[in-house]
Formats: sequence, C-alpha cells, structure tokens
Amino acid sequence: MAYTVPQLKDFSPAALDKAVEKLLSALDQESAALADEAQRKTFRDHWLARKDGILTQINELWLKPAPKEAKREVGQRVNKLKAEVESKVDAALAQAPSAKAESAIDIFLPGIRRPIGAESCLHTNVFIYSDGQTRRSADTDAMTSYVFPLCGKIYHVALGELEILK
Repeated sequence: MAYTVPQLKDFSPAALDKAVEKLLSALDQESAALADEAQRKTFRDHWLARKDGILTQINELWLKPAPKEAKREVGQRVNKLKAEVESKVDAALAQAPSAKAESAIDIFLPGIRRPIGAESCLHTNVFIYSDGQTRRSADTDAMTSYVFPLCGKIYHVALGELEILK
C-alpha cells in the first residue's frame, strides 16, 4: 500500500514528529519490498517526483498551510525530512542492485589473449560437379558452389552424408 501524505491540522512539534515518524516507517516498509527494476523506478518516482512525489506533497500539505508563526519551525523540519528521505531512497536504490548491473560485462577486466600463431580458418570455394568429384579450381562445368571453412580439412556434403576429403 502506497503512502499518502496527510494534511496537518495541528502544526505543533509533537504532531510534526508523529507525522514524520509515520512517513519514515512507510518509507522503510516500501524500500524493504523492492524486488525488480520496475519497482525501484516506481518507488523513486513515488517519493522524489517533482509534480506528485511525496516530498512535493509535503511542501503543499505541510509547509504552505502552516500558520505564519509556525512556518519557520515547520520549514526547518521539512528540510531535514527531505534530506533524510532522499538519503534513504538513494540507499534503498543502491542496496538492491539492478539485474542489468549483475549481468553486465565488466569492460575493465582484461580481455582474452590469443596465442601468437593460433590457427585461423580460411575459406575457399569448393565446387561439386555432376560426377561427384570435388575440385577447388573454378571450372566452367561446376554445378553447385559451396563455401567451406578450410582448417586442414575440407568437408564435403554428398548424398546427405558428411565425407572428409583429403
């Protein structure tokens, strides 16, 4: 259940402390229930959004309607509360690492070193003739042309079976 900011009727220090205590306990409960990236974004927006976030509602419902003689104290408490809420929201978001961060590749780790002189696969055209013979030369009577990797052996597919040509 999402927290909603109550409109204060009493602006005494005791009433403010009670409202702040309820707000912080709701913040702790919501931050403990974060599971995935979408919930973290919703949580951050719910508490810190400029238009309808909890901190904006506190200004609208607690600070603006406060009587003139209590505005200074309410303003100081609201500023302390804002700093505390922002730090708790940041801590909650940092505490639950995102799935992207867990599965991301660390680009600062050393790469894979390949030994010098490693075997590389070259490609060549192998022509299959109607008589079943294979040649690497480009004769004009070739029926089908395939490209096969050439790593010491040439593979030829004839009649659905794999044969190794020497």
